Amino acid sequence: ELCALRITLLSLEQAEVASLSCCTSPQRADARIRGADARHTARIDARARSPRRFRGVERVASSRALGESPAVPMAELARTTKRAADDETEAPKRRRPGATKPNVLVTGTPGVGKTRCAEAVAGRLGLERIGVSELAQTLGAHEAWDDERKCHVLDEDAVLDAMEPKLGKGGCVVDYHACELFPERWFDLVVVLRAGTEVLYDRLRARNYADSKLQENVQCEIMQVVLEEARESYAPEIVVELRNETPEDLEATLSRVATWGEAWARDHGTG
Repeated sequence: ELCALRITLLSLEQAEVASLSCCTSPQRADARIRGADARHTARIDARARSPRRFRGVERVASSRALGESPAVPMAELARTTKRAADDETEAPKRRRPGATKPNVLVTGTPGVGKTRCAEAVAGRLGLERIGVSELAQTLGAHEAWDDERKCHVLDEDAVLDAMEPKLGKGGCVVDYHACELFPERWFDLVVVLRAGTEVLYDRLRARNYADSKLQENVQCEIMQVVLEEARESYAPEIVVELRNETPEDLEATLSRVATWGEAWARDHGTG
């Protein structure tokens, strides 16, 4: 079954477009598809310029492949808020007057471990966790039911309106599988969790995902859809990509985020 996931670049690009409408509004899906189309064009151009780079084109996101993506070093992560404050152009977009605690977004493909990680980060930093899917369920903030993917379509306006009072003040850890729907000013750190395809496949299979939905999500992870959206939606210095496959990975994430939290507190005079 895993061998079937080793598909060509063109198939992956088509799968990326097909998987973007899951649990989001039609308007949001259209925007994400336009973004996927743009990335598709860029990949084709890049392949034409550098054929060797795409030879074989079996871009399976294994643990080894994760190491090929640029990660934010420890010292770099600790300096995140200082660089943001020094940037006179970008900083106002993320400024929340009176905020004494940071906001963190934990995002990634379904199955990468967002909920557990967000709970642990909230506990380590003394913040409140907000699970967007759970909040939507509590509010009844759904526009429709997607029978093909067996999930509700999120009423984004209702959810964002409910989140605004808390996020405006700061002190929250939000987890959700999409990231581009939130106002940029809400978050001081965006953590994109990653997992290898074998790990992700096993996790989603354990959730009894249908084959089509399982493969859509695995393909989405292979194409780094959520990571690319995070990089396009937020300032690059606040986006960090972290592996989340083992308990040791989670502990490493907590250590890094705690260091970042201390730096944020010092920079904002609350530490």
